[in-house]
Amino acid sequence: NEIASLLEDGQNYLNQQLKLSNDENGEQEGETIIDPNLIPLFFRDREVVPMDEVRDTYGNSAFAGYLDGCSIIQNHADRMCPPLASLSLDLQKSFPHIFVNTYLTPPKA
Repeated sequence: NEIASLLEDGQNYLNQQLKLSNDENGEQEGETIIDPNLIPLFFRDREVVPMDEVRDTYGNSAFAGYLDGCSIIQNHADRMCPPLASLSLDLQKSFPHIFVNTYLTPPKA
């Protein structure tokens, strides 16, 4: 399924960008080096799902959230998806400022 593949690719990209190290007690520490604009937003019943709930409920998986009825919004998707980046570059020839946001809403949501 093409949608599932795009969601998985985006999730893999996010996972690669998150750099965490372990301190001497084995607890995770470190800085996130990802642009916060690249973290997908989850909406349920037209309300934003808090990030701690996204982490605890869906393991930060956009695919799991979508399957549970959440709408997924990915701002600046052109930074994560080469075909969208190419489209943005082409459009920049005619328009001064281009970026791509994607919206994925499950049926009956």
